Amino acid sequence: HDGIVKGADGANKLDAGTKKAYNGSKALSAGLQLIHNGLNNDPAAGLTGGLALIHKGLGNDPATGLTGGLRLIHNGLANNATGLTGGLTQIHAGQASLTTGLAQISGGLPQLANPSTGLAAGVAGLNQMQAGIQAMIAGVGDDATSQTLLNGVDQIGNGASALHAAFATPGTGIVTGIQCSIDVIGVMVNGNATPSVSDPCFAGPPFNGTRPVIPAMNAVSQGVVGATEAAVLQGVLTNALNPISAGLTNPNPSQGVVAGLAAMAAGASAVHAGLSHPVGAGGPTDQGGLLQGLQAVNAGLTQLLDPAAGLPAAVGGVTALAAGAQSALTGSTALTAGSAQALAGSQQLYAGSGLALAGAKKLHAGTGLALAGSRKLFAGTGTASAGAAQLKDGLRQLSDGQHQVATGLPAAVTGTAQLAAGLTSAVSGAGQIKGGIDAVQSGATGPLLKQLNQASSNAHQQIAAMGATGNLVSQAPGGVGATYVLTQSTRPVSLAATNAAATSKSSSHTGRNIGIGAGGVALLGLGIGSGFAMGRRRTAVNA
Repeated sequence: HDGIVKGADGANKLDAGTKKAYNGSKALSAGLQLIHNGLNNDPAAGLTGGLALIHKGLGNDPATGLTGGLRLIHNGLANNATGLTGGLTQIHAGQASLTTGLAQISGGLPQLANPSTGLAAGVAGLNQMQAGIQAMIAGVGDDATSQTLLNGVDQIGNGASALHAAFATPGTGIVTGIQCSIDVIGVMVNGNATPSVSDPCFAGPPFNGTRPVIPAMNAVSQGVVGATEAAVLQGVLTNALNPISAGLTNPNPSQGVVAGLAAMAAGASAVHAGLSHPVGAGGPTDQGGLLQGLQAVNAGLTQLLDPAAGLPAAVGGVTALAAGAQSALTGSTALTAGSAQALAGSQQLYAGSGLALAGAKKLHAGTGLALAGSRKLFAGTGTASAGAAQLKDGLRQLSDGQHQVATGLPAAVTGTAQLAAGLTSAVSGAGQIKGGIDAVQSGATGPLLKQLNQASSNAHQQIAAMGATGNLVSQAPGGVGATYVLTQSTRPVSLAATNAAATSKSSSHTGRNIGIGAGGVALLGLGIGSGFAMGRRRTAVNA
């Protein structure tokens, strides 16, 4: 009876625990459903959908993906002809050259602006130069102005031409006279035996252009006087007239008078043309003579010395330009330093973008793995949620069956009490029981042991089910660390009874038989009650 009371108390506790397990399984099922919902493919509310968006946002597409965009940025920052770093390298090199050039300009402009040695002094020098050019133009002059180069060269040319005409004019020139003198003296000395020989040196009467027939002077004189005259005339021919004729008619201008006069006249004409001739007279590239060149220089100097637009106005501009060049040099120096910093920054940015690109590639690969894992986790939580729902249903059935067991045990306690009260009446029927003892031992004890062993097995199954429930639910029935112990004696069941008659060594077995019968009935009632309870519990667990 006391065992059944304790069993009822344990059944009540087990009922309460199974209810808590059932409530925990409901919370577990709801939590798994929430986790499963949070892992769905909806990009607005699900982890899997969000990871899909993140993975796509990290993709290689330059229009929509971070990795693709970083690749574009990295390529745009490259040190080549199309990259920012390459462009900054060229800009920095050009800026450095510009700064060097501005430094030279800035150093030269103050010298140019120096009033003593710079452009202002150059203006004074140009004024002097223009005065000299104008004096040279006046010195070149023209053909009609005396004491000018052109006039003098013109006179030289005219005189040489006149001399050349005086010497070389046929029939009237000095050369013709010398040659006719040689011809006449030669006829006189040597004679002429051929009649009617045309000779212009005998153009006057009485000869009228015909060389006379006369004997040689030696043949006429036949004396000393004739021979001497012939020798004198021959000497005049040999030593005077022939050399004079050769000197006059030698074609070499440096040896012949006529050729020299012709060359002098041609030279004077060339000098005259060099001194002055119209621009373009010798072709499109002909700039004219010296006079035209001097006139052009004078015109250029006039423009250069124009007070409003020439060098005098530039003197003030150079002073301002020197100040501006210094400011430009300062700015260019700063710009060179800035371009160097920009180049260094671009190089660092290029290196950083390379690292970022590598990281984005790894992150893209990692989010791909995370997305695959999230999809598996989503599928797994779906399966776990379904299993938790089944666990919840099983625990509900277990709780219901256990509640029925706990509800039925009080009736069993009342029945055992009634059974104990009826034992007194059973004593009177001990004689009748004596005959059924053997049947109880053979027909009840064996099945009772089988029932007890089955009850022990059912109890162990309950322990295993509660252990599994504790693993699934963090808050097990009864709280963390609660222990449930169901035990079954390992000793074999025995039936024994003693009475006072035994101590007196009475040979009567009536009292012993009554005790054995009562114990057998009690154990039978206990076995029936425990078997009923354990059977109901097994039914609930299997459900």
